[in-house]
Amino acid sequence: QDYEIIIVDDGSPDDSYHIAQMMRKNNKEIKLIQFSRNFGHHRAIYAGLQKASGDLIFLIDSDLQEKPESIVDFYNTLSSNKDVDAVIGYQKQRKRNMDNKAARIYYKVFNYLSDNAYQRESLMTIRLMRKKLVDAFLKYKDKEIYFAPLFSLAGFNQIYLPQEKNDQKKSTYTFLKRYNLFINAILSFSSKPLYFVFYSGLITTVVSVFFVLYIVFSKIFSDSVSSGWSSLMASMWFLGGVIITFIGLVAIYINKIYF
Repeated sequence: QDYEIIIVDDGSPDDSYHIAQMMRKNNKEIKLIQFSRNFGHHRAIYAGLQKASGDLIFLIDSDLQEKPESIVDFYNTLSSNKDVDAVIGYQKQRKRNMDNKAARIYYKVFNYLSDNAYQRESLMTIRLMRKKLVDAFLKYKDKEIYFAPLFSLAGFNQIYLPQEKNDQKKSTYTFLKRYNLFINAILSFSSKPLYFVFYSGLITTVVSVFFVLYIVFSKIFSDSVSSGWSSLMASMWFLGGVIITFIGLVAIYINKIYF
């Protein structure tokens, strides 16, 4: 069958692009995309999928942690399931360390906070997809591209295939990179923090109103309230609650406009 091989060079610091150019001389089916600098894993995936034209698209990292020959298993699985639009690899066994414990916490928090983008734990980049799923994924024009949740949002029928990962080297994802990825994911796929801000302001406003009533009644019936300080604190809490409430309300409106 006809095929093409698309290689995305995400600002690699070595001779990867020149080696790929030499490979293309012997195989005209190879297409190259070179970034001017490192833009990140997810943008590299997006760029490659934009150029893909086949009816079936196989996505894989180039570090050989995922086995290229497993394309046969993915193809056979997809071919035997006509109603399936994607076969996605997941790591069937992971090392037990602190990183994996943190990853489990991350997935639980993300799935709880996200609106519709569910993430299965231990998903890998490797997957075989039909073109209609890729086209639906490419319709998302998010500034911060986060690969796995966007595919979940795209929908379609997706099944999972267990894979072994040859992760012999330490991951280049530092704690800070993972933290930033987590924050971007929550901000991109969840509106619940906005509602948290809104209700926090609303609760603060209501509590401050009761505090004002308490001050008034205490002043009238017992005169046990400190003059000046109580009214100042009550007004500060009330105004702060009102401001937070309206900030949350405006944020929810903006979220409705864009999403």
